[in-house]
Amino acid sequence: MIVLFLDIDGVLNKREFNPEARSSNFVPECVENLNRVLRAVPDCVIVLSSAWRYLVSGGAMTLAGFNCLLRTHGVKDTPVVGLTRNDDQLEDPKGRGRQILEWVSSNPGVKKFVAVDDLDIAVEGLPFIMTDGDSGMTVENSNKLIAILKDMS
Repeated sequence: MIVLFLDIDGVLNKREFNPEARSSNFVPECVENLNRVLRAVPDCVIVLSSAWRYLVSGGAMTLAGFNCLLRTHGVKDTPVVGLTRNDDQLEDPKGRGRQILEWVSSNPGVKKFVAVDDLDIAVEGLPFIMTDGDSGMTVENSNKLIAILKDMS
């Protein structure tokens, strides 16, 4: 299994809060840059590492529903197969990196993986690309993600 651990805020949006939606709007350019990765690595699946995972873990929606949410915002139809565990407490950003590695270690079918986030979640053993939260995912970020997913063995 090839896995992209996906953050949403600062990756697919620019953290510009829309008060009417009570959320940040997805940015088409950022979505297209994610789609570049998903087209280049067609066997890739998504695991949510974003705080948006609480929509699923809290019961407001299913993984299939979250997949539908992504599609309605332009993301290529790609299975959302899981989410990292809930935070035990307010953690430093490195906690998210450790949660990703925990998910990988508990899913032995993972052959390749990478995380994308606007927070510095880098921990040893975690292939990771950091976006600028004010601009979201760029072409350069997507090129790096593709290189990692295609070059890992």
